[in-house]
Amino acid sequence: MADFSIKQNDTLPALNVQLLGVDSSIFGIPEDASIRFVMRRQNNKQIVINTTNVQVIDAANGVVSYRWLPTDTANEGLFDMEFELTVGGQRITFPNSTYRVCEIVADLLTQ
Repeated sequence: MADFSIKQNDTLPALNVQLLGVDSSIFGIPEDASIRFVMRRQNNKQIVINTTNVQVIDAANGVVSYRWLPTDTANEGLFDMEFELTVGGQRITFPNSTYRVCEIVADLLTQ
């Protein structure tokens, strides 16, 4: 089951995620942190998005947002997603022990 679904070729809604620590506690985002969003196809592990174009919505509550580009949702399928936060030379990945799953659902006009 997907954590997030979007229709093929859509760019809304944005992907808004709360970063939670290993113990499911809120992970506050330090001011000097850099954040990367990575998404790969489940069937062949091909990376389709690898970007630092991530917006911090609420640093205290660990909320970040990724706004889709038209090319991001061009192909239907299931994708693994994660956010990588780097601060002071240290990196932590969210989620820590698995992936979030995105389903891009086929658009009727492109079938």
